[in-house]
Amino acid sequence: LVQLAESERRVKAPALGLGERMRQAEAARQLRNVELSRSILDEVLEDDKLPPAMRTSALRSRAWTTYKERDFAACVADLEVLYADVKSAETREFLVRCLDRGRFYDRALELLLAQTEGKSGRGAAGRQALWSAIDQAIKGGRYQEAQELLGRYDKKFKGHVPERQWLDAWIKMRLGDRKAAVAAFEPLERRGNDRLRARYFRGRLLLESDDADERARGEANLKAIVKERGLEYYGLMARQRLLDAGVDPGPEPALAAIDGESAEVDEAALRELFAELAASYGDVLPSLARAESLFAAGYLDEARRELRIAIDEHLEATGTKGGYEPHHEDRYVGLCWRHTWQQPKVAPSREARKRLRDRAEAETLRVGLRTLAGALDEPHRFARLTTTAEGPLRSRWYIRAFREDIEREAAAQGVDPIHLWALMYTESRFRSHVISPAGARGVLQIMPWTGQQLAERLGELGPRFDADTLFHPPTNIHLAAYYVAELLKKFHGQPVMAYASYNGGPFNVSRWLAAKAAGGQPLELDVFIEEIPFSESARYARRVLETQAIYSLLYRGSLPRWSQAVDPSYEDNIDF
Repeated sequence: LVQLAESERRVKAPALGLGERMRQAEAARQLRNVELSRSILDEVLEDDKLPPAMRTSALRSRAWTTYKERDFAACVADLEVLYADVKSAETREFLVRCLDRGRFYDRALELLLAQTEGKSGRGAAGRQALWSAIDQAIKGGRYQEAQELLGRYDKKFKGHVPERQWLDAWIKMRLGDRKAAVAAFEPLERRGNDRLRARYFRGRLLLESDDADERARGEANLKAIVKERGLEYYGLMARQRLLDAGVDPGPEPALAAIDGESAEVDEAALRELFAELAASYGDVLPSLARAESLFAAGYLDEARRELRIAIDEHLEATGTKGGYEPHHEDRYVGLCWRHTWQQPKVAPSREARKRLRDRAEAETLRVGLRTLAGALDEPHRFARLTTTAEGPLRSRWYIRAFREDIEREAAAQGVDPIHLWALMYTESRFRSHVISPAGARGVLQIMPWTGQQLAERLGELGPRFDADTLFHPPTNIHLAAYYVAELLKKFHGQPVMAYASYNGGPFNVSRWLAAKAAGGQPLELDVFIEEIPFSESARYARRVLETQAIYSLLYRGSLPRWSQAVDPSYEDNIDF
């Protein structure tokens, strides 16, 4: 409207009122136009005659804008003004979060510890503040202070018993008190949810000992974990530690890929198989007949959708559903505007159930549908239709989905395709239509805003970015391959940092590395993963590492070798 008024002098646009400018700044922030939001709020706050209530609102709004802008010093400055005026819990929580993001750890600890003093510090609020201070000290790499605060907590309060026992052992290890840490980890091996990781870290510490008996016990401990949990995170890390110490960890687990996981089907043979299955089973599975007709007419996306329905009906009728399947198809087909609409539940007919009780009939259909799923790039359904007839069930989900697209884009970006398969397995189980609660889309779960930024960096944005293109596997894979390549470049080729960034964001991983490297001591991989502050990102990094290892074992014949030495430096090439 302002531009229109400037170009058309006959149009009279009145100046925006104060409330309208505040709403304009908020709308700009919501649209990620933080520069405009900040400039509006800066102008508002320059007014010396601004009413106190409006100034408070503008300061809080600008704090949110600078937080989104990652100008944490400015965010802290505005919040400090607000907190000095009214010491509300809401403002304090926001201020501590901003201080943490900006790596102002001393001030964050000061704020938290202030809540532990006096009469109020003996209550629930003081207890929570002290516990948060311990967590904050560990985030900032201040282990001596964390140990002192943990001692204070032990004397004043009771809760968090398992967590306190773990932190006691962990902090002793981080302070280099190996003997005390070994003793503290030992009881944790026998109870609670920390048994496995306590066994691992205690075994690791014993293996580093100068005492031969302790080294032997550590070696035995880690070998036992390797034997019991060979393809799980701690088993894989135990193997790496043994190899680093020059100890043979024993043979690698035996695992074979399933049959036909990336087999190519001749188009003529595919059409013939489709026609045969539709003729034989189309009467009891109408969706299969529709899929065949659509495929014959060249409507591949529509044919795939009907094929998914036919496969789900088969799985339902034969009692092999294979667990929860989220209903995202409604949004996938473009009905996002109807939030209450849902796909009809899979309901095979009585005739279909009756006919598929015949095991021979059901098996013939299963094999045919599995072949169709593989040929039409429906890897999730392909895996669900796999049985022990095609190979070990442990391997059925570790398939080279969308192999042609993955290998082409990986080669173009110079990245290992196994990184992309490991991420895809973890993100979506190869489903092209999945939408996360946060809005991430497609096989590699890219957020629309992230997709737009990546397309713009690649020079492929065009007049506008259509977020629905993220449902198209080749497009999704193309953008994700570039993103992973940039993350690997940022963190000097360290896969774990790229994996953690894919989930938690490269900005966060950068600040975690900077905090842990501030003490000047070498940073080790297993320690870094254990201390990732976002629990979801820590679980994610472990899971993707496990998946990377299994893919490497299946398709390269051996487990990967990971260095425990972490390079804490990073580049500024990408920050979203």
